[in-house]
Amino acid sequence: MTFLNIKNLSVGYKKALITDINIDIKRAQLIFLLGENGSGKSTFMKTLFKIIPPLQGEVFYEGTNFQDINANLWSEVMAAVFSRMGNIPMIPVSEMVNIGAHIIDKNLSEKVIQLLNIEDVLPFYANEISDGQLQKVMIARALMQDTRIVFFDEPTAHLDFKNKSYVFNLLKELVASTNKTFIVISHEILYALALADEIWYIDQKKLWQGTPQEIDEQFGLKNQILKLKAYEN
Repeated sequence: MTFLNIKNLSVGYKKALITDINIDIKRAQLIFLLGENGSGKSTFMKTLFKIIPPLQGEVFYEGTNFQDINANLWSEVMAAVFSRMGNIPMIPVSEMVNIGAHIIDKNLSEKVIQLLNIEDVLPFYANEISDGQLQKVMIARALMQDTRIVFFDEPTAHLDFKNKSYVFNLLKELVASTNKTFIVISHEILYALALADEIWYIDQKKLWQGTPQEIDEQFGLKNQILKLKAYEN
């Protein structure tokens, strides 16, 4: 059953980067948002977060136009995880996990900490842990907001291959265990084809929605990547 409906949405600044987006979002989905640099992925995310207004079109949450939902209520619908914080605060990880939570729920906190296996880093300060550990802490922080949708903006950009694989597979598991919808902005096409329930692919100012197989057949994404890897070798 869908709970977020996007109708004829165009996003951008003075000119549209993506036009006529029509998407119905279901619960408990892992969605990868793919496209070239500058294609509008982050602009689309900022529009859904109400940071920038849509150029045209509407977004409905359970039948209500999102423009009619105030910022506090909308923050209960969407959360975000970014690839790296600009300035990492010198606060204990145990406190950072709860920043942004609407209600500090001890049971939820314990569950999230166990899910992400971050018990060992709780006594440390956020600026003392590794990039891989920090990314798990940021995911925990988003889950503590207990929103229905979580956006991940390049969540593995600073991670090595081992941690990159761990994070993507973790997101897949968390979708099932939390019943939330995760939308992952990424350039990691092969992970998207292997793990996504849906792929949103931006091409020629259009956002195409489909299963990994459908999007791969339409745009030949896997072949593009394999050709590049062959060239690099």
